[in-house]
Amino acid sequence: MDQIVSPLARTAIVSEREEFWNRFEQILGKDLFVCERIRANHSIQFKEPRPFDLILIDQTNGAQNYPDSIKSLLENFTARYIVDVVPGTSISYQENEKRIQIPEHINDYVLNSVFSALAKAVLQEKRQLEYSSLLLHDVRSPLNSLIGYLELLINGTFGELSNGQKNILEKAVQMADDTLDIVEELSDVYKHDQNSFQINPQQFNLNDLLENVLATIWVKADQKNIHIRKKIDSNIREIYGDDYYLQRLLINLILNAIHHSPKDSTITIEAAPEESGWITLSVHDTGWGVSAENLPRLFDKYFRMERKNSTGRGQGLGLYICRLIAEAHGGKIEATANPEGGLTVSVFLPSST
Repeated sequence: MDQIVSPLARTAIVSEREEFWNRFEQILGKDLFVCERIRANHSIQFKEPRPFDLILIDQTNGAQNYPDSIKSLLENFTARYIVDVVPGTSISYQENEKRIQIPEHINDYVLNSVFSALAKAVLQEKRQLEYSSLLLHDVRSPLNSLIGYLELLINGTFGELSNGQKNILEKAVQMADDTLDIVEELSDVYKHDQNSFQINPQQFNLNDLLENVLATIWVKADQKNIHIRKKIDSNIREIYGDDYYLQRLLINLILNAIHHSPKDSTITIEAAPEESGWITLSVHDTGWGVSAENLPRLFDKYFRMERKNSTGRGQGLGLYICRLIAEAHGGKIEATANPEGGLTVSVFLPSST
């Protein structure tokens, strides 16, 4: 196999057979892959997701789908690629899932070529993500400094400014803030792709969080004379989660609603308990809505959709990051069209640990 500079590709080999482990450990070698043996019937539930670059699964017992035990394991694992070793004679690749099927009895020479190419792809992705992380770090610091200097000018620290000068500087600050938001979004996506996106949940007051959210977005709402209304169930006072990320989630959802709503309209933020014991946070707008075919794609990475008279010019990451935050809390997010027009985005969260 071709030599590649470290880091090595971390690999889980899922099987119950000693001969399977031995064969693929020998094929993968020690230069490109670091292998860990995992039993397919492992019943331990891991407290934290186990990150792997590659998961290799023994599917040679005639099963057409993952057994329940393997499904349970995959719920606790994350991977860049999944390789199923199956009965059959041909290799297949599902690009959208980054999942490869290889026949059990294919010769080792062909397998060497397959895994060599796979290792190169994995390690190239890891290097690209590392370079992206360094770039984001290098961009964030000067942007923060730039915003600070501009605000000093606006406040008159270095002398009186005319109204026209203040207006130009305020627009510059807004553009710098928007750029910083994009950097933060890309940073969150990077952390997720590197399996390092983590939350720090704790009990906190929901009303306090909403006040912070409204203080952040009121200028955007005021520019379009949009009224923000709160509708919080009296039984919900505290919520369990990461207040920083849930605040970012709500800011993203409300800004998205503002961008896609007409002037002089109303946006409603609602919090309600579910019979299951969960809590639903919803943002309702009365804008131009989303077509039925686009609703399932709304939370996909980089998905952007032009909506009538929209004032938003995002990168297609805001709602995707909302999905990451909801899922990191063990919840989910979905969007529904309102019968009277507009869109409702709902986040379903566990009410406690």
